[in-house]
Amino acid sequence: MKDLKYLRSEIDEVDSQLKDLLIRRYEILQAIRDTKKRNQLEPHDPLREKQVLKNFALEENQDQNDYLNSIAKVIHQSSLVVVSKTN
Repeated sequence: MKDLKYLRSEIDEVDSQLKDLLIRRYEILQAIRDTKKRNQLEPHDPLREKQVLKNFALEENQDQNDYLNSIAKVIHQSSLVVVSKTN
């Protein structure tokens, strides 16, 4: 059981780091939203979406690739919500 406790503490540490990175990403998205509004650009850029998903792809491990791809899709969809906000 000690191993499980240790592993869970490792996950907690990674989650904390992810949270900080996602907050930073959110702040950047707000700047992107403002820039797109100023330049009258559409919130959704299909080419950028493909690039974001490609950035998460791994070729050497399909299980990890599937895991990362599913997370990347959620991140991108959440990003579209932020960039599409009108206020």
